[in-house]
Amino acid sequence: MLQAKPINRSVVTDVLQADLFRILEQSGESFEVMVFKAAMASEGAETDQSEFVGTLEAQETKLTYQSPTTCKAIELPNNMQGEFITASGGFGDGELQEATTMVFSDPEIPEQSLILMNEQVGESIVSSMFYVLDVLPIGKHGAAGKKHLLIPFRGDVMSLLDANDDDIPQVHEFGDLSGLLAQ
Repeated sequence: MLQAKPINRSVVTDVLQADLFRILEQSGESFEVMVFKAAMASEGAETDQSEFVGTLEAQETKLTYQSPTTCKAIELPNNMQGEFITASGGFGDGELQEATTMVFSDPEIPEQSLILMNEQVGESIVSSMFYVLDVLPIGKHGAAGKKHLLIPFRGDVMSLLDANDDDIPQVHEFGDLSGLLAQ
């Protein structure tokens, strides 16, 4: 009986994944970000109906965010060639946002997470918060890693993090976040 040898994609994807993490750790282009991973509210958690306009869909659940962690990131070239995403996710106020694509050293950052990034602009440091809109696979079935599609986050960070001034993270690499959280 003639049998074909099955394809073993792990030979390639294992090498790609190792190379990706090596680049994230050693590249001069990588930088550190703060990650607030999205987590679904616990079973039976009540959602405040007054927060929503219209009917709450059956699959819609309240998000919570885990304590922040840090990881390395690299911004990928934007190959969307002029494709923009509305900030509201639909036909909102017409404010368009160009998506940013990044790869992170933490492979388990889910959609709807928040990413805090600091960028040096001239002599000052500018903090930006991004929302993970989509997680896309690298390689067959994402075995080599994941790339994350991000848009600028314009929501109320304080209410999302359920934080008061005493709970605002003070991480020395990111400085005092109270200015960003007050936006």
